Amino acid sequence: MAESAGVELSDEVAALLAEDVCYRLREATQATQVPGIPG
Repeated sequence: MAESAGVELSDEVAALLAEDVCYRLREATQATQVPGIPG
């Protein structure tokens, strides 16, 4: 029971990390394409 819950949690965390990495990569590519830092 606890083991399956842990696996579900790690899967959730992995999904969040993957989303964060994709977001950061997209930001990095935009930063390299556009001169200067927006904001």
